[in-house]
This record gives sequence, structure tokens and C-alpha cells, in this order.
Amino acid sequence: MLHVNNYLLSLYLKDCDLKDARKLFDEIPDRDVRTWTILISGFARYGHHGIALDYFTEMRNEGIVAPNAFTLSSVFKCCACVNNGLQMGKTTHGWIMINGIDMDVALQNSILDLYAKRGVFDYVNRLFKLMDDKDSTSWNIMMAAKLSEGEMGKCLEFFNSLPIKSVSSWNTIIDGLMQHGLERNALELLYEMVKLGPAFDKVTFSISLVLASVLKSLELGRQIHGRLLRVGMNEDSFAITSLIDMYCKCWKMDKASTIFQEFRRIGYKGCHGDLMAQTVSWSTMIAGYVQNAIDNWAEAAQLRRLMQERKVKKFPGQSWI
Repeated sequence: MLHVNNYLLSLYLKDCDLKDARKLFDEIPDRDVRTWTILISGFARYGHHGIALDYFTEMRNEGIVAPNAFTLSSVFKCCACVNNGLQMGKTTHGWIMINGIDMDVALQNSILDLYAKRGVFDYVNRLFKLMDDKDSTSWNIMMAAKLSEGEMGKCLEFFNSLPIKSVSSWNTIIDGLMQHGLERNALELLYEMVKLGPAFDKVTFSISLVLASVLKSLELGRQIHGRLLRVGMNEDSFAITSLIDMYCKCWKMDKASTIFQEFRRIGYKGCHGDLMAQTVSWSTMIAGYVQNAIDNWAEAAQLRRLMQERKVKKFPGQSWI
């Protein structure tokens, strides 16, 4: 019966039915490590990091089932995203060391990423040196850490020393160059990436469109738009939002409006991520009208009223202008 409940729990979470997932979990009498892991990783996946950590604390307090590497990987990812996460992460890391838990590369990467995102760079450097097995994620975390430290040269060294450069490695270095105001260097690397052939993912498309926006390069933006259509990512919410922003920044409000209306026609699917993308796409259009010309104030006001009528909620940190 337990395996059936675990399966149902995973289905609820896959469908973003968090309420029924919690109800089912509460009704399962004999939870095993898989039950806890499904629940914790599910809530973490949808951005409910605090709730996921509360369940982990409950799991530890019960003391009946011990977490495994999969559970702990999700826990450290959550710790990187909440205010008090560093202390909890350190405590959990210490518990792992004391109990001699076997750490695979995924778990080590999640610990490494926590310390990198929290700026504990001495821990990051020490742990990276101690890792026997490193994958592309390990190197990407180190590149991001060096960027956070302001060591662009060291980041480039890490990138150039990679025997195989994954798409996420390219994303990290191109985004890093942009963050340091080196847009032309970022553009050179983007063209090199295109030449060498790694397939773009949605992060690459988003970064590339931001680069086109910053450079005010309509030609580059159109090239990326064409590639996006060729690979069938024209319905990805975050890529489309970046595309709308690019056309707004390149003074092509008619094109931005056409894409926005098509995006609304297709509709929004999923949970928190796509709901936030929905809000951002509306906000992007409003900002575009405001920034492009004084004649567009009326369109901006009309769009904002429509946004409020449709009860599209504003997420924290996203301005309506």
C-alpha cells in the first residue's frame, strides 16, 4: 500500500496539487524515506522552500526515518533560498559528516552551491578542492562563486580549463560577462557558442535576448527569435517574456504587442513559475509603452487597467511602473 501512496503523492505534486498532496501525506501512517523525499523535493520544486524545510525538520524530529542523499540535496537547495538557510545548512552538513553519510556528486554540489550563494567562499574553495569527483555542475558553481567574488579572470580560467563545456557553462560565463559590463565580450562568446554547436536551452535564450536588449541590437534579437522558433520554444513563458522585453527595448512596440497578444491567446499553464512569468510579461509591456514614447502613456494605462481587471497579481520585486 505504501508504494501506491508514494505514487499518488508524486502525481499530486507533479500536477501542482499541493493541498491534496499535504492531505494525503498526513494520512500515510508508515512513511518511508521515499515518502518524505517526494514531499520535500516537490515543495522545493515549486519554490515553497520554507515549507519543504519545515517538513525536513519534522522528519528529523520524528527520528523514525533517516534522510538519504536525494532528500538532503533538496534540503540544501532550499537552504540556499531562505533567510536563515545558511545556519540550517551548516548544521545539516555537520550532521552528515558526523554520521558518515555517503555523499554523491549531486549532494556535494548542493552543499557547494549553498555556500557559494551565501558568500562563504572559504568553505567553497575548501570543499571544491576536497571533491574527488567533479562534474560540469561543480565547475559552474565555482565559476558563479568567482563571479560573486568579483574575480572575472579566475572565472574565465575555470571556463577555459573545462574539457567539455556544457550549455550551463556557456550560460554562466556569458551572463557573468554581462553582469560585469563586458557586453561585447559576452557577444563574442555567444557567437563562439553558436559556432561550436551546443544547443540553446531556455536560459541561453533568455540571456541572449537580454544581451540584445542591452546592446539595443535588433539584428541580434531577430536572429535569436528565429532560432527560438526553429527549436520550438515559442511557447516557453520565460523565453517569450525576454523576447517581448527585447522588442520593447529595441523600440519595436508593434512587434512586442503582437507577441504579447499571442502569448495571452496560448494561455498560461503550471504553477508559481508561469504565474510569475504572466505577471512579468504584462509588466514588461507596460514598461515598454512608458519607456518608448510619451504617446504610449494611454496604452500603458489601458494595459494596466486590463491587468487589474483580469486579476493578474503583482509579484514582489516586479514594478508596474
